[in-house]
Amino acid sequence: MNFKANAKKRWANVFVSRLEPGLKDDDLKKYLDDILKVRCSVERVKDTEWYSSFHIKCECEEPEGFMNSEIWPEGAYVRWWSAMKKQSRHSGNHSDRQA
Repeated sequence: MNFKANAKKRWANVFVSRLEPGLKDDDLKKYLDDILKVRCSVERVKDTEWYSSFHIKCECEEPEGFMNSEIWPEGAYVRWWSAMKKQSRHSGNHSDRQA
């Protein structure tokens, strides 16, 4: 056989927070490209004097790689973006898991 199957690509749509304040979008993009070997769209959601939050989107073969706590600094908050939207509609009842 002279051909092979292409890996199926899926969308990763991720919210990450509690990263160092002032972190630049481009620095996070480069980090994800280096670690996960994927090019992502990174949009700052919030920046305070204590932390930065981002919305990350990309097409990749293994979206679950974003949930690997080993790629994020200790204490980072990482969730699927759709879960974050659902949480914002329901006050209280938050299930926080940290990386």
